[in-house]
Amino acid sequence: LKRQARREQSPCHQAPTFGAVCAALGMARIDAQRLYLFLHLRGLVSSAVRLSLIGPLAAQALQHRAGAIGEQVLARCADLGPEDAASTAPLLDIYQGHHDRLYSRLFGS
Repeated sequence: LKRQARREQSPCHQAPTFGAVCAALGMARIDAQRLYLFLHLRGLVSSAVRLSLIGPLAAQALQHRAGAIGEQVLARCADLGPEDAASTAPLLDIYQGHHDRLYSRLFGS
């Protein structure tokens, strides 16, 4: 996939690439969607821990509670197509792209 993307000069976004890899592995679509939501939620909760907003045990509890909400979102949105994609916070997307230029960064990465 990486060689093909480079050969075709076709940079890929993370979500469609994740879906393509899951499909290549033979994973069912609903399982790939559930895994993607889980990993995204885990990343958000991990950020809260690294920022010392919550502790690790509270983070596990939060992720467990939010998992039920994720299942509801998945049930509502599993059949949406690419044409339904939208950004809910475009300014945050722009700010996130400038994190490496901040004087005081939140994370070292």
